[in-house]
Amino acid sequence: MVIRCPECATRFRVADHLVGDKPVKLKCSKCQHVFTYTRTEEETGPKPSHPRMPVVRPAGVQIGAPAPAVKTPPAAVPPPPPPAPEEPAEPRVSTFESFESEEPAPPPVAEPAAAEPAAAEPEPAPQAEVSYKSYTPLSAPLTLEDVLPEIEQSSRAPKIVVIVIGCVLGLLALMVLFVLWRNAWDAGGAASDPFKAFRVAFGFAERRIVPEAADGIEPAVTDSFIVKTADGRDVLIVSGEVLNTTVFPKGEVTVAISIRDSEGSVVMEHETIAGVTLITRERMEQMTGFEILNAVEEEKDMALGWIVRSNRRASFQAIFSTFPAGVEDEDLFSITSTVIYATNAESEEPAEE
Repeated sequence: MVIRCPECATRFRVADHLVGDKPVKLKCSKCQHVFTYTRTEEETGPKPSHPRMPVVRPAGVQIGAPAPAVKTPPAAVPPPPPPAPEEPAEPRVSTFESFESEEPAPPPVAEPAAAEPAAAEPEPAPQAEVSYKSYTPLSAPLTLEDVLPEIEQSSRAPKIVVIVIGCVLGLLALMVLFVLWRNAWDAGGAASDPFKAFRVAFGFAERRIVPEAADGIEPAVTDSFIVKTADGRDVLIVSGEVLNTTVFPKGEVTVAISIRDSEGSVVMEHETIAGVTLITRERMEQMTGFEILNAVEEEKDMALGWIVRSNRRASFQAIFSTFPAGVEDEDLFSITSTVIYATNAESEEPAEE
């Protein structure tokens, strides 16, 4: 029998004994579609309501021969007219939509007649010719399954990926909390310089604790330039000032001057004291590198006793004997300053105007 897949319309040939009268589940081997198939009444044929009785053929009767005429008395019934010449029977042509040849249908069976046997045997009727409709060979066999196979378990790869991502995010969260804890929960400082925050967290750098007295002191870099000293050395000079915006006088105002790259990471850093007397560029060009360093250190020692009163400014200056190439290019580097230490002073020392 031929079964068509309802999904892809592919036709398959299935042996009759594999499909019974009850519904069965079939799976198309081409599109893998699973469907339920039930044989129709046309395919199974109507069920007989009573058993068929065997047909008894009397001896001497040929299959397909016409029944002999019954003789009647000449007095009662006029003689029958002579039989008309029989026309040759047209050959029957039956068409089967099948992929296997079938035997032609047998000729009808003549019922026995209660009459004398015919004197002459007529010629047998010509055999019916059978032709078959040609079809394209079936594309693939049909897979028959009385019970559907178990559903394959879904791949575990997505679950594993989700678990790995969750573990990585959890470790990153713990790492951030550890870094903040090691940096005294200074989220702003850690965000501005994460590389240094990680170094502090793992003990590669000293943690800087800014006292509350340093709050309210605003630093600013006013000038930076490279000077060639008398002994032919190049040094970087960074100058600036701080402003005391509080109502308390401040002492020992320490400023950290940082050279940062384009990503904001600190490349170099130098600390100095606010309250020094600035050394001019012309004077530095007449001094050697060693003399410049000594002059700056002397100014820093004197600035330790300097008091910055409320709403007053104080100057600072730092010397970098080594610095990265291209430091003057603003697209590559930037120079910033931060107040990292100060004390609340009570003495009335003069402050720089």
